[in-house]
Amino acid sequence: SVASISSIAYLIDGRGLIPDFLQLILFVFHLDVDVNTAGISSLDNASTVFCVGVMISIIIQFIAEPVVGLFTENSKGILLGSQYIRGYIFDCIFAGVHFSFSGYFCACGHSELSFIHNIIAILLVRIPGVYITAKVFSSLFPMGLATVGGSLLSVIICVIAYAWMKKKQGCMD
Repeated sequence: SVASISSIAYLIDGRGLIPDFLQLILFVFHLDVDVNTAGISSLDNASTVFCVGVMISIIIQFIAEPVVGLFTENSKGILLGSQYIRGYIFDCIFAGVHFSFSGYFCACGHSELSFIHNIIAILLVRIPGVYITAKVFSSLFPMGLATVGGSLLSVIICVIAYAWMKKKQGCMD
């Protein structure tokens, strides 16, 4: 997902730094709340990251142009980049949550759950969503939202897997 987002951003700003910067913020929060996560409730971690994602998403709605302008002076790039980032930024809400769950699953010895939810989201939502929105809309905002749909599906899968694991007494060897 980060690679495909970076590719789109590279086309917009010539360097691909905008989404990478945003993912870096989430990654830092993910590391902070997910260290030794096997002994901590993944739902607590996910809710912390969720709140940070909501704050970042709201702020970006008001400062999208200046943020994109940090990486390009091209007015068309700023216009398109700000459209895209206003939709994409909502992915910060859900991506941080499924990142936390992935860390929890891996710490519990179930890295396959992380792979499964990601591949399902990519194949069923992200790829078709980006393709369809690119064909149907002239704005890049809906394309940014396609990533949100993929992460939302991942969160749903993760919550189901987490509930299943808790029913089976938490982390399993």
